[in-house]
Amino acid sequence: MTENLAKLVTALRSGEYEQGRHALRVGDKFCCLGVACDLYAKETGLGHWEETEVLAGYQFVTPGDSITDILPVEVMNWLGLPNKNGTFRTSSGGDQALSELNDRGIPFSLIADKIESNPKWIVRSRDALPGTPESAPGPAGPTE
Repeated sequence: MTENLAKLVTALRSGEYEQGRHALRVGDKFCCLGVACDLYAKETGLGHWEETEVLAGYQFVTPGDSITDILPVEVMNWLGLPNKNGTFRTSSGGDQALSELNDRGIPFSLIADKIESNPKWIVRSRDALPGTPESAPGPAGPTE
């Protein structure tokens, strides 16, 4: 697990963030990926929240992105994840994303447990890191 993923785990367990669904941030409620964006902004001084009419929420703005529902590339790279939803391989062989767990109402504490379990993150070509061949291992583990 990367240092920044460990910071996310701590933030998810901190009680500082109220959990929301279906967007990075709606009002004062955050998706687990929204917590990652907020943490990125606090830690790096890069990125900020702007109100949007989408779901009456916010979009997270970075120099390269303006997003309401998935990780911007900058945050994905900062966390060391190879995809924008935190998609990983389940023990039964399927794919599941941190965003899906969040939107199903799985508490932040259990999402933190999942991150700590060091799942096999899935590298997706549409999320491929610039300059990284799709067949090369991503920063968080091997491709599947």
